[in-house]
Amino acid sequence: MRPLHLVGVGPGDPDFLTLKALRLLQEADLVAGFATVLAVVRPHVRGELVVLTYRDQEEGLARLAAAAREGKRCVVCAWGDPSVSAGELIARVRRAYPCVEVVPGVSSLAVACARVGVALEEAIFVSLHRRQGSEDAFVELVEALRGGQRHVFAFPRPYELMPAGVARRLLAEGFDPSRPAVVLERLTLDGERQVPLTLGELASREDFGDLTVLFFPRAEEGGHGRG
Repeated sequence: MRPLHLVGVGPGDPDFLTLKALRLLQEADLVAGFATVLAVVRPHVRGELVVLTYRDQEEGLARLAAAAREGKRCVVCAWGDPSVSAGELIARVRRAYPCVEVVPGVSSLAVACARVGVALEEAIFVSLHRRQGSEDAFVELVEALRGGQRHVFAFPRPYELMPAGVARRLLAEGFDPSRPAVVLERLTLDGERQVPLTLGELASREDFGDLTVLFFPRAEEGGHGRG
């Protein structure tokens, strides 16, 4: 059975595409993904593009699965590295087709580590970007911040729990408003910025978009580590 490839396309800058991802995209008969993701890879695709939306993604993936069963080369694209925060998409693709190969990419998390000068082994990562289990993820974030042993990175949930909303919920949990935080926005893209704030300041900032990573330095370096 020919595998269906789930390919990470990197954080947004096409220069972060891996050579393997590029080869698979160029060889594919069908390439599927959400429109914003496909915009990164469109110049390299020679086959047919299948644009997914939240309302019809099951149908689109079923179409790719049928094509893969016919022996066609099919690719589903995901932001960054699918292994970092695309668990729901991976499960959905595997429900549609039993033979899936996940091809890692460069995650925005890796870029964020490079920008703030922190090794991933020194940090904890929590993704709030989930449709299911998002409340459990927020509890994990609170516990990680209260632990204070490592730096903490968090992905907000686009349009539902944005950076300011995350800050307000942390303040409601009793965290010190003067606790440091950094917003890393649009990593590798035009308009990239790195904004250091306090938690209290972040709670009132509604100007950050959905392409953000939050960074909380560990207590010994940033201070104010307890809730």
